[in-house]
Formats: sequence, C-alpha cells, structure tokens
Amino acid sequence: MKELLRLLPYVKRYKALLVVGLIGAVSTKLLQLAIPYCTGRAIDAIIPGPVDLKLVMFCVAVMAGVRIAEGLTEFLWRRKLISMSHHVAFDIRNTFYRHLLKLSFSWFNQMHTGDIMSRATNDIQEVRGVLEFGVANLLRSIVVVVGGLVLMFVVSVQLTLLALVPLLAMFLIVRFVLPKIYSRSMKVQEQLAAVSADAQENFSGIRVVKTFAVEDVEKKKFDQLSQEYVRHSMGLVNLRALMMPVFMTAAQAGLLIVLWYGGRDVITQKLTIGDLFMFIGYLRMMMWPMASFGFMIARFQRGAAAMARINRILELEPEIRDDRRTGEDLEIRGEIEFRNLSFQYPESSFAVRDLNLRIPAGATVGIVGPIGSGKSSFISLIMRLFDVPDGTLFIDGRDINTVPIQTLRSSIGCVPQGSFLFSETIRENISFGKPGVELDQVIEAARVARVDDDIEQFTDKYEQLVGERGVTLSGGQKQRVAIARALVLNPKILILDDSLSSVDTHTEEEILQGLRSFSAKRTTLIISHRISTVAAADFIIVFDDGEIVEQGTHNELVAKDGLYGSIHRKQQLEAAIDSEGDS
Repeated sequence: MKELLRLLPYVKRYKALLVVGLIGAVSTKLLQLAIPYCTGRAIDAIIPGPVDLKLVMFCVAVMAGVRIAEGLTEFLWRRKLISMSHHVAFDIRNTFYRHLLKLSFSWFNQMHTGDIMSRATNDIQEVRGVLEFGVANLLRSIVVVVGGLVLMFVVSVQLTLLALVPLLAMFLIVRFVLPKIYSRSMKVQEQLAAVSADAQENFSGIRVVKTFAVEDVEKKKFDQLSQEYVRHSMGLVNLRALMMPVFMTAAQAGLLIVLWYGGRDVITQKLTIGDLFMFIGYLRMMMWPMASFGFMIARFQRGAAAMARINRILELEPEIRDDRRTGEDLEIRGEIEFRNLSFQYPESSFAVRDLNLRIPAGATVGIVGPIGSGKSSFISLIMRLFDVPDGTLFIDGRDINTVPIQTLRSSIGCVPQGSFLFSETIRENISFGKPGVELDQVIEAARVARVDDDIEQFTDKYEQLVGERGVTLSGGQKQRVAIARALVLNPKILILDDSLSSVDTHTEEEILQGLRSFSAKRTTLIISHRISTVAAADFIIVFDDGEIVEQGTHNELVAKDGLYGSIHRKQQLEAAIDSEGDS
C-alpha cells in the first residue's frame, strides 16, 4: 500500500474537492445511523401499547428528513470525489508523459510500446478507481462499523461481543489473502501489458504480417498471451470470489446469534422489542461494509500494483540530461570537433574509436562506409543521443556535455534513415519542429526538398492527411517530407542520414542542388551509400570498422584508390550494367 502514498502530492492540489467529498461521504453514513434508532423508538412507541402517536410521527418525520439529506450528501460526495479523481489522473498522465519524453533512446529500445501504453491507460485507470470510490468507501465503511458498534454496545455489550465472534475468522482470512491479491494483481497488469504490446506490434506491422501470410501464427501467439491473461485474472477472481462468501457467512452467523440470544433477552425483558430491532438494524447496516471490505482491499491492492508499475518509470533517471556542468546558453555556429573519441554501446563492441576530426562551421561533409562501420553512431554522438567522455567532443569549441541539450538539438535538423511521419496533415508534419510556422515557409521547405510538385497533386494539398506513419505516401515522398521538416527549422547543423535512398538519381540531384544554396551558411553532414550523393561535398570521410580510414575531396579519394575508390568503381560498374540492361 505504500506505493499509493506517492499519490499525496497530486491529491494535495485538489484538497478542497477531497475534503468536501469526504465530508459528504461521511455525512451520508452518519445520517443513515439515525434510521435504526428511529425505527426502534417507533416500535417501542407502538408495542406493547398504548401507541404514542406523536413519537411515531416524529420518528417518521426524522427518517424522511434523513433520506432527503442523505440523497443530497450522496450527490455531493460523488460529484466532488469523481471530479478530484479525474483531475489527479490527468496530472499523473501528464507527469508520466513528460517523464517519458525525458528518458533516453536506449531505454525506449528495451521497452515495448504496448507496455508503455498499458501503464499510461490501464494502470492509471486503476489508480483513479482507488481515488474515485476506494478511499470514500473505506472511510464510509469505517464510519458505519465504528458508529454501529458504539450504538450496539449502548444497547447490549454482551450481545455485541457475541455477534462479533464470527468476524474474527474473517480478519484472519483477510490477513492471509491480502499479499496474494497484491501479487496476483501485479501479474494481471503485467500480462495485460504483454497482450497490449503484442497487439500494438501486429497492428503497426500489419503489412509485414500479411506479406508473409503469418496471420494464423500471430493469432495463435495472441491467443496464448490472452489465455495467460485469463489464467492470471481467474486467480485473482478466485480470491475475490472466496472473500464474499466468507464475509457473508460471518455476517449471517452474527445475525443468527443475535436472534437467538436477543430473543431470549426480549423474553426476559432485558431488552425491548425496539432495542432488538435497533440492534439488528445496525448489524445489518454493518453487513455490506464488512462484506465489501474484501472488494475494497482488492481495489486498493490493484491500485497499489498499478501505481508500482507507474512509479518504476517515474523513478528512472534519464541517462542524457543537463547537470551542474551545463554552462550558459549560446548560439551555435556549427563547428564540430572530435578529440580522441571512442564510444561503445552497452554490452557490445566499439561503435567508433579514436576519432580525431574538425569540421568547420558551414562546411558540407560527406560520410560513407560499409554497413555497420559507425556512420550512424558518429551522427548520434553529435546529437548527444548518447553520452561521451568529457573533453572528447566539442561544439564551437565548447565541450558538448556542457551545452544545454535543448539548445543543441534545436540547432540541429536531422533526417534519419527511417522517415517517420505522424498521422497528421503534410503541413503539420513539415512544421512539426516549429509549430505555428507560416505556410509560406512550409512551401519553401517543400520546394527545396523537391516534394512541392507531389503535394500540389493531392486533393487537399498541404492539408492532405498522410495516414499512420505516412502510409499514403511513397517511400521517396516520405523522405522528402522528412527533409522539408528538417529544413523548415533553419538549423545551424543539417544531418541527412542516408535520407535520399528512396529517390531516383535525377530527383536526388535536384534535391542536392536545392540544398547547396540552403547549406551555404550551415554545417551539413550527408551520410550516403551512393558516391554520387557526397561527391560535391567540401570533403568526405570514410568509415570502416568504427574508424575514419580516409578523408579528403572526391577527386583526392578516387586518386588514392583505397576503400572509397573501390566503392566508387563498384558503383560505376553497377550503373553501367543497369544502363546496358535498360538499353
């Protein structure tokens, strides 16, 4: 239950709603305590006689007034507490989302999207359920039980003690069952996350599933996960189902004891008939709160398990963050320098090693090399997607670890290999990094990226929806929209990570021509497998096995006849063969 204490800072923001709601919840039950008392007094006013009509009418009037007031307070507490629970859930969800955005890429690489979504939806909903009714119902139950016991003791101490004997077994069972409810609730939430993750992956990769005709395989996999979820859920259901008959049996046993011994006391005139009815009324009033005690415990345990899963994420510290070494903000010009930098991913070999390179501000640099040679890692370090040792990477002469992350990344326009587009309009995708930008700037960025003519062919032009992940666009169109998205930022450093691979050589040349004027006053890094893409760069660096093995201009590297020259000859031969095939 300690996990639920993490809710206190959120709840304090809405303490007025909480206080009013709890007062209304308690008032409802306090008012109800008057009903058995008035019933008992009215019966004594009638039996054995003569009838005290004034007392009977007074009791009836009081009970009618209590029912009206009870309805008003019931409306009050439900409205306030439900409102409070939604506000708290809103704050938790926003806190959770903001924290996710701070976490590093390496963490997202290890997590399933479905699991994250399950925590952001199902788990937060379970926590909200605790705030919405759990706290109020627990408090109401305590009021009824304590108030009822006090009034029962007033009627008869001996009869009250006898009625409570069966309840001792109930509390022993609760103590045994409580930890099991928590552990099984945790398993249910985790398995639900697994089901959500599997469904999300299949929906996102539906084209792959259908292309390879593995629908039946995925159905069986999902069925197995669902069956496991049902199995865990039934384990929790069995515990909850056990608790209800236990509580009801205990309550009914107490009622039988009261009827037996209370009836004898009425016969011996130790109690009046009204006292016995009053006593039974309080006992019956206590039955449901005590019977539902197990459900309330289960709700709290589910909420605690859900909050524990949320807290696991909130307790994570982002690996990449500003710290006390971060200096004052600066305007980035675009000079990049590596000094003896070596970097490796956790539990893997070196991605890059012994990098020594200076890229002047405003230079256009081509980056080539075999697959897995370290090109993308090189780019990731410049964007500070991973931490590097102090004194090994500098931006404008300043250690990258002391440059504010927001300043660094907002000065970089990156077009990654996978051109991810959001399920929005083309205009919203292009202006994603610069909300509110004028349409003229969006159009200009699209023109430089050579996607403006394609956009004009769409029915809604720049307001055309692109579907999930840009499914309605071709691969080349998606890449060019992604390039336009980077250009509209007017960045000081532009990075194209093999982002022209899906366009033909003619379109590639048009895009590069448009970029030449755009890149005149900014540092541009172009990663490509095509020599033609980087041939016009100011200089080219060649990666192999995590190291820079060659650097120079296109002509210099071709003349050197090293790795670059080998790649160049191979691509020329492939182009000649393709040309002969076309002819």
